[in-house]
Amino acid sequence: MKIINEKVKTPDNFELDVEMRIPEGEVKKTVIMSHGLTSYKEGRRNQFLQIANALCDDGFKVIQYDFRGHGKSSGTDLDVCPFSLKTDLETIVNNYIQNEDYYLFGFSFGGFATCEYLFYTNNKSVKKVVLIGPPLDPINSSLLNPKEFCQPEIQEAIDSGSLDKNGYAYWSSKNFRVSKRFLNECYEFDYKSAMKSLSGRTLLLQGKNDKNVDKDFNEKYSKEYDFKYIEFDASHSLWEKIDDAINEIKKYYND
Repeated sequence: MKIINEKVKTPDNFELDVEMRIPEGEVKKTVIMSHGLTSYKEGRRNQFLQIANALCDDGFKVIQYDFRGHGKSSGTDLDVCPFSLKTDLETIVNNYIQNEDYYLFGFSFGGFATCEYLFYTNNKSVKKVVLIGPPLDPINSSLLNPKEFCQPEIQEAIDSGSLDKNGYAYWSSKNFRVSKRFLNECYEFDYKSAMKSLSGRTLLLQGKNDKNVDKDFNEKYSKEYDFKYIEFDASHSLWEKIDDAINEIKKYYND
């Protein structure tokens, strides 16, 4: 495979770090991969790099990038909000897709960004979507869900008034500031209407032991919005079952 690394600029002047894998021979389709909040394009355990390499070996061109405020892209955590995630993904699409059908992959909040992007753009060129542990209802299934481990610090910031005073809640285990703007945009997003944009073209992979997103929400939404749903005995990123997840992803993209 050929690997190309380059930078692209967003409309609001952030520089995104992009890595593209191009297979030898004929390209089946292009897959754009979006990582999660506080992560980066390779994944904390290189699991997204494993997925990208496996897809490229199978004949797919794969484009990975760091969201602003993550990895090798410009910006800080306070520059990150739902609208910025959608803008960054849209920037990648506009720079690398030319009148062709393509596929999307999103992990965690990268999956939320994928849902946002499809909702706002109504892009019919996206034929298949794979999501891993997406917080499709970001407030209730993740950020302020009492089962999830980021909730106590965010809730404490709200209750103590420090969210209003500082403009953010500090997520200490990830060394990440979740801005008040981030939370407000999550509250305002019409996630139920947005999920309709995923209907009939989405594979949702979910970890049974997910501590970032409440799996019951994703199981329910998969039935309601016609997603193909597969659950693994694994944590949020599925790293314990990554080979099995890769097999399911390849099978779905190849069908």
